[in-house]
Amino acid sequence: MRSRTIWAIGAVLALGSTTANAGIIFVDNFDTTGGTRLNWDGGANWSVQNGTVDLVASGDYGIDCLGGRGHCVDLDGSNGQAGEIMSIDLGPLDPGKYNFSYWLSGNQRAGDQTDFAFAVSLSNGSLLSMAAHVLTGSDGWQRYWQTFVLNEVADSVYLNFSHLGGDKVGIVLDNVQLRVAEPAVLALLGLGLLVAGRVSRRA
Repeated sequence: MRSRTIWAIGAVLALGSTTANAGIIFVDNFDTTGGTRLNWDGGANWSVQNGTVDLVASGDYGIDCLGGRGHCVDLDGSNGQAGEIMSIDLGPLDPGKYNFSYWLSGNQRAGDQTDFAFAVSLSNGSLLSMAAHVLTGSDGWQRYWQTFVLNEVADSVYLNFSHLGGDKVGIVLDNVQLRVAEPAVLALLGLGLLVAGRVSRRA
């Protein structure tokens, strides 16, 4: 009886540990070798859908990236046409609750200028979540969160950022992350412990 209970609890904890370790699905802080790249092509994790964006090394053009180091993305590129970037396909994703987070800063160069950007998550072409952001040039780095729930397996999932305007001075993006929401992991553990308890009572 005792061995079966211990086995059940161990299996649940092992499953929970695996899920927790696999919680981060995608992360990109845009750090790479080399310096600033105007009219950036998106690199390995992103594609530029419309307009242009700039990959900026911290300190260049008066822009300090998150933490004052590495690289970040100016969403209004250097040809005067604001850009849109989309992540690589992050699917398939299992049903569950997910957190989509990212850091934004004002353009840091025109303190009274107001800029507009949108952050969107898409599943198989359908909208999962969307947030509109309005920042002035003097607004500092701030982390933003969106949460979405998948009720069934999503074969394809994309993260998208787009900017309005076209004056080569835009909202700055850094440290994008998609992860399984922690409460889902805790709920899984709770369910497993309940099953383990039933195994114990039946033995």
